[in-house]
Amino acid sequence: MALDEAGRPVPVREGDKVSEIPAMQALLRTMFRAAAQGDTKAGRQLLEVIARAESARTEAAVGTLEFSHQYKEKYAPIFEKHEREGLDPPDIHPHPDDVIINEITGEVTIDGPSTKEEAGARKVVRQHAIESMRRYFEVEDALAKEPTNRALRREFKELKKSLDFLKKDSERTTRHEALRQSRRALEAKPPEPNKKTPRGSKNDG
Repeated sequence: MALDEAGRPVPVREGDKVSEIPAMQALLRTMFRAAAQGDTKAGRQLLEVIARAESARTEAAVGTLEFSHQYKEKYAPIFEKHEREGLDPPDIHPHPDDVIINEITGEVTIDGPSTKEEAGARKVVRQHAIESMRRYFEVEDALAKEPTNRALRREFKELKKSLDFLKKDSERTTRHEALRQSRRALEAKPPEPNKKTPRGSKNDG
């Protein structure tokens, strides 16, 4: 019940404007206002709330970072094995190379489909985008002759979304290939065969 009440919208006036915000947010605003006016008790309470919130956010971020590293370590070898054996990619989403970790900030982003359904939808969108490129160039040429044609401008704006998708999709493919090449370069090379001991050495019988 307390959580329901905390999220209940309440009217708040700011100057001549009246807007609705969650009750908890309205309470925090009141506490901030009181702290700014010298209420030390409200200030201490706010600092405690902020410290707890920051601690929880940091804990969640660390958990996400650790999980992302474990995910990549677990599934990347499976994709590499399928590639070496000439098999289709495994039905695992997201692709490990789509889980991007910023090692400086610890931020984790996913640049690609996260589910089988998203992957299927992306495939359909890609095919549609490829098929629309001929029309894109036709409209682009027509606009060069009629730059004020509103219908052509509207169509061109929609077609450009397909081009932007293909560019982003190409960047993703390029990133995957670069990561594959870097992994191959880092793979341990097989040890060189032992050289035969030349005749006349101390090891000769």
